[in-house]
Amino acid sequence: MYVLDTNTLIYYFKGQGQVAQNLAKIPAQEIIIPTIVLFELQVEIAKS
Repeated sequence: MYVLDTNTLIYYFKGQGQVAQNLAKIPAQEIIIPTIVLFELQVEIAKS
């Protein structure tokens, strides 16, 4: 299992590093995004 943190998802959405390429190699059912990370992203989106 891979548990993604807020920074990893921000890098993914911004296309930074090789996050997208690395995540593409992992089956979706093995990727977890914790509820707190979703909340943090929602708060930051609402601020912008």
